[in-house]
Amino acid sequence: MLAQSPLTYTLVVTNDGPGVASAVRVTDTLPASGLRFGSVAATQGTCARSGNLVSCDLGRMNPDTAIVVTIHVTPTVVGTLTDTAVVTGTYDPVTTRNTITGTTASVYNGANPTLTPVREGAALPGQSIIYTHTLTNTGNVT
Repeated sequence: MLAQSPLTYTLVVTNDGPGVASAVRVTDTLPASGLRFGSVAATQGTCARSGNLVSCDLGRMNPDTAIVVTIHVTPTVVGTLTDTAVVTGTYDPVTTRNTITGTTASVYNGANPTLTPVREGAALPGQSIIYTHTLTNTGNVT
């Protein structure tokens, strides 16, 4: 992932049953720095953001269903961004069957090549000039 490039966090909330889940809510604490928020949307319910906290009220989930929450951000620094989300609601007491998945992204600068021409010596009219070109990658990608 390149810094200053769009990044999408996709959270999948599932209800594996056997019962209906109600008052389902996702709260996602985005990193406090290092990214610029773009938007949030869910395939069901409503979402909002306050500072670095994103919350989505997803409502009722029938057994064997999934709701996708999509958060668009732009990383602004190099490093690792970890997205953590929590799902709450009234649901099946076997919580291992009610899951959410998220993403960890590594952000880097990318290749940043610079070409530096260096003239070797002087030349009179009609003579050849020799240039040496040095290509340097000042990024952290090979």
